[in-house]
Amino acid sequence: PAAAPQMGFYSRSKDGHKDNANILRFEDKAGHEQIWIHAEKNMDTDIENSETHDVGVDRRKTIGQDENISIKRNLKSDVGNNETHNIGNKHVINVGKDQTVLTMDKEGNALLESVNTIKLKVKDNYILIAPDTIEIHVGQGNLKAEAVEQAIFKGDELTKLGDGINTELKANDTVSITGTNLTDIKGAIVKVNS
Repeated sequence: PAAAPQMGFYSRSKDGHKDNANILRFEDKAGHEQIWIHAEKNMDTDIENSETHDVGVDRRKTIGQDENISIKRNLKSDVGNNETHNIGNKHVINVGKDQTVLTMDKEGNALLESVNTIKLKVKDNYILIAPDTIEIHVGQGNLKAEAVEQAIFKGDELTKLGDGINTELKANDTVSITGTNLTDIKGAIVKVNS
């Protein structure tokens, strides 16, 4: 018979129908080996220490209604290829402190988004983006900003260049300094066409 290589335990429900039972079954047919567990109603597992699952190929889980997961400390997930989430209605994330999200759209545009700050750092050099400021700090080496057509630096109230030992404005053709109301050039020594 088809069930010849099977053995197991069949515990019928007391005062229930003959089909109501908890079942533990072992399939021992070569190439079809299986352990099958059926809980007629609830199934609870209580583990005093650690638990490990190692699945060699695929794993599938179907839940008829709700799932609640409570993790007392940390959660880490590593996905070697793709990850897809399909949400039929709302998606709510409550973060107690910081969150950083990097997204890539279909056109290849990347968005790195944080509710607090984003900091990119290499040794003493860093770029800090905060809700009220963007700071570029060069602790070692040089800061270079270059554009093929125009490089524009504008502050609605004040645009400030300098505070170092020397400040140099240089153009291959023309340098134009214009003030709508006042142009003030100061120095211990001011040279013009020298």
